[in-house]
Amino acid sequence: MEMVVKMNIVIPIVNEFNKITLDKLSVKLLIYSKKILV
Repeated sequence: MEMVVKMNIVIPIVNEFNKITLDKLSVKLLIYSKKILV
């Protein structure tokens, strides 16, 4: 039972973290592509 509770808490946190890192990566890619184009 404890494992299920832990998973329910950990998974959303990991998902949020992944979203944040993905956003940062996409922003970096955008900046790099602009630099290359300009």
